[in-house]
Amino acid sequence: MKKTWHYVLTVEIPGYGMASLDNSFEAPEGATREQVYRGAVENILRSMAASQGLSRDQLPHPVTLFWSLESNDLDVATRAPYRQEPTRG
Repeated sequence: MKKTWHYVLTVEIPGYGMASLDNSFEAPEGATREQVYRGAVENILRSMAASQGLSRDQLPHPVTLFWSLESNDLDVATRAPYRQEPTRG
């Protein structure tokens, strides 16, 4: 069973504003956190460039404001879906 990951990235692109992106995906075998981060930055830059009618190369280097990469599994210890304890009382 492949592991699914979820990331959230917010950047500021000087002169163009802020942008956020989130995505869930299955990382290729042997992928590193840095590779996922760089791919996410490229995705957000391509999206921002397209929305501005520019090529990717015309945008300045972004400033990362927030980055999170976590397992998309809610109960990693047991690999089971999230279970809420019954209410007592």
